[in-house]
Amino acid sequence: MNDHLTKIQAEKLAEFIHLLRDGWDVPGIVHALGTARVKGAAGAVAQAAIRAAIDPTNRTPAVIAMDGKHWRASEPDRLGLPPREIWCPDHNSPETKCRDQHYRTEPPAGWRNNTEAAPDGAASSVERADE
Repeated sequence: MNDHLTKIQAEKLAEFIHLLRDGWDVPGIVHALGTARVKGAAGAVAQAAIRAAIDPTNRTPAVIAMDGKHWRASEPDRLGLPPREIWCPDHNSPETKCRDQHYRTEPPAGWRNNTEAAPDGAASSVERADE
């Protein structure tokens, strides 16, 4: 099954995007979608195109086919990653491939049951309430 954006889908999507951005003409949007269709499945292209359209800093529909932040949220769909994979925007890759590059902190001991000592050495609020 070919899941790339078809010409009919591009025309319908372009009409919708034109409603979002009336300054973008439908033929220009269709052309940009046609150029972008090789970047991924129809759904990923549609999502990226809509994200590009709602960004007021994008002046023309040509940006749809360009790499940019409007494609990042579509990366898992576009690359066929498992649906639960988390995309890391810092490293532009699946988080499982860059997890060791992130600094993770552990919660203080006893944080779940509120038994950690107060900063001044006094009993915690739970211990005070029990007295």
